[in-house]
Amino acid sequence: MTTTFPNLSMPAILPGIIPSACGCVDAQGTASLESNRFPHSKLDALSAHIAILDDHGTIIEVNAAWIRFASENDFNNGHNGLGNDYLKTCDSACGSFSDEASVMAEGIRAVMTGQRQEFHLEYPCHSPEAQRWFLARATRFTGDGSIRVVVAHENITECKQAQDALRWKAGLLAALPIGKMQDVLLARFVGRDEATKMDFSSAVLSRVATAISEVTCNVVQHAGCAGMFLIGQIAEGDRRGLRIIVSDKGKGIEHPERFLEDGKAGTLGSGLPGTRRLVDRFQIESAPGMGTTVTMEFWNGEVTI
Repeated sequence: MTTTFPNLSMPAILPGIIPSACGCVDAQGTASLESNRFPHSKLDALSAHIAILDDHGTIIEVNAAWIRFASENDFNNGHNGLGNDYLKTCDSACGSFSDEASVMAEGIRAVMTGQRQEFHLEYPCHSPEAQRWFLARATRFTGDGSIRVVVAHENITECKQAQDALRWKAGLLAALPIGKMQDVLLARFVGRDEATKMDFSSAVLSRVATAISEVTCNVVQHAGCAGMFLIGQIAEGDRRGLRIIVSDKGKGIEHPERFLEDGKAGTLGSGLPGTRRLVDRFQIESAPGMGTTVTMEFWNGEVTI
């Protein structure tokens, strides 16, 4: 079982931002013309989440993949978004990844006016359960009639994860066995040393060391076998960070998410709730008899708790 807890909120330009029923609207009664230009069956056959915008940025049609994504993620409470202004929604976005939303709106406008033939943007769309990435692409429909822009969001998570795995392998800094308390102290020293090299603040250095101590101590005290400590550099755009993975093949934990609730862990995993609050991203994978793997990420800058 995998439990992921990124300190991130849903971005404003995620596919399904304005879920709606498949169809088109037009104040002049031209729905049938739009249907001819964008046959529903062809749109619904595509895996990308697609919205079609008019020359004002209003959503006039979406495909089945768009609707399905919105439904699965319970986005916008099932609001029917036909007629909503996609560009205005992007312009008014705030919070995590709002910068990507404004860039998306600017790119779509450039396509509408003919300044660009095509615009594309990679962006994160993380949920509480998993990290996801999408490639958004805006193209102008070249057929007869009014200006129409096709906005497609394609899930590229598998590709990004493969790239990340290669970067992680290249950025691996140290691998240490964890079987006794001396190993815990060494892992703590190595983690703090690597964070220092990356100019982490003193507050983050302390959090790195504390998180490593908590997780590696769990291996020594409860796993029933030796574990492994890995640390490596990671990058996302201009940001640089550290990823720390502590794993074992020991007893494992049933329902690991329960051990992340304060006051409910007992002795086993009692430091996990506090550790989760120390890091930028925390993930635990565990099952009885299958061992446990904890992944922690720290990014250069203060951690938001």
